[in-house]
Amino acid sequence: MHTRRRIFCLCCKLLSFLTKHVTLSGGAGTGKALNCHRCTPLKAGEGCRLSVETCKAGKDACAAASFLRAPYGRYQKCMALSDCRMLQMNAYIQMTCCSKDLCNVL
Repeated sequence: MHTRRRIFCLCCKLLSFLTKHVTLSGGAGTGKALNCHRCTPLKAGEGCRLSVETCKAGKDACAAASFLRAPYGRYQKCMALSDCRMLQMNAYIQMTCCSKDLCNVL
């Protein structure tokens, strides 16, 4: 009985340690959120008004896309780097992925 309780307590302590460690190391970067250009037209191929957005959690890259087929649209926005890299494999999209403030210029 004591062995189970001891194992349970050790697991709780380990979980607590890992939770604190991951939480603290998650914000160990610059402490500053990434800012990206934002331009998302209402309809593909139309223009848009350029603004700046602060990326939310999970969006760790700035993306700029130009579509190489009709209606030849484009967009700029925050995006998960993994998603951006995946879109770079599409032959019909010229995709730029970057991780510095306002780096997603078309």
